[in-house]
Amino acid sequence: MVSTVPDPDEVLRRLNRVTQRGPGQWMAECPCHDDRNPSLSITQREDGDGKILVHCFGCDAGYREVCEAIGISTSQLFPGTGRGDSAGRGGSGGGRGSGGGRGSGGGRGSAGRRTQEARYEYVNAAGEPVMRVLRYRDEDGTKAFLQMRYRDGEWEWGAPPPQDRPLYRLPEVLAQVANRGTVYVVEGEKDVETLEGLHAVATTNSGGAGKWLPHHTECLAGATVVVIADRDEVGVDHALHVARELRSTGSAVEVLQPAIGKDVSDHVGAGRGRDELEIVPGAVEDDFTKKDIQSALRTEDDSVSKWVPFDKPSTLSESAKTSIERNLPDVFASHPRAYSKWSPEEDAYLTELQEAGASIKEISSALHRRPGAICSRIRKLKGE
Repeated sequence: MVSTVPDPDEVLRRLNRVTQRGPGQWMAECPCHDDRNPSLSITQREDGDGKILVHCFGCDAGYREVCEAIGISTSQLFPGTGRGDSAGRGGSGGGRGSGGGRGSGGGRGSAGRRTQEARYEYVNAAGEPVMRVLRYRDEDGTKAFLQMRYRDGEWEWGAPPPQDRPLYRLPEVLAQVANRGTVYVVEGEKDVETLEGLHAVATTNSGGAGKWLPHHTECLAGATVVVIADRDEVGVDHALHVARELRSTGSAVEVLQPAIGKDVSDHVGAGRGRDELEIVPGAVEDDFTKKDIQSALRTEDDSVSKWVPFDKPSTLSESAKTSIERNLPDVFASHPRAYSKWSPEEDAYLTELQEAGASIKEISSALHRRPGAICSRIRKLKGE
């Protein structure tokens, strides 16, 4: 009778903050107590039968307590006979979030009880792999998301450090920003792919609501952005936070939500289009309206030469320009004063142009600044 070696991935993928300490040795957060400093030891014996040993040095939990907490059978830590006994190889699939571990296969589910539905790959600006998000569904319909990082040419369980987590579809996003197109920000990779089906450029951050990072904002600095919120309190709060962060860089931002369903995928699945998304009331009251976006995108009047250019040099250092151009190539060729500090003289000219009926595009050309920055400055001068 053939004996099967236990698979440590069945344990590791259900744990948080997993780090590998050596061949067949890992540390992770213990699921049996509030473990802020990972104290759970997981070891697979290299000699003999490959038995998996589990022990917590923080609360003294043993393998029975740990297996119960993560929803697997204790038999999965020991070699099996290959007879397909009722304990199976995977337990009940009670995942605990973004686990870590070894290998590149991902969680294979528990005797068919957890199924991988999708795999999303994140790359850096050069198109090189950085991380993956894997979406699973348990037998009871519960969704679970696990993450992997690409390190030293191999995939391993666990998310990369926050500073290394790129936006989804980053190369396409940077190209769209450089071409002054609109970028959609949504909550979740599935929604990104839904919008791509409508020929839009879209992105999201990994980890869902509350995980937007400063370098994500930098990638969209000064761009025209439509943030689409999930239609719930957490989703709207997240969308408004992203909008505030982007507006601080001079981006022109509109915040919308689905007219039907929880997210934009539900909205599109119900036969609705992008033009049927609804404005999030809080976004209008606080900062920015649909009218502002339309003004920022006006193209009907191209006679910008009638306004005298504001020919003061940029106040940015060369190092600052170089840093900005890494995300926005050639931005200063089109808008020499982008990101420069506003002067009283420039504010006065902006007000004069606006009162004279100049469009946002005309003011942008005259002041050598991006349209989003013009809209943001007008709101600030109005005290909004």
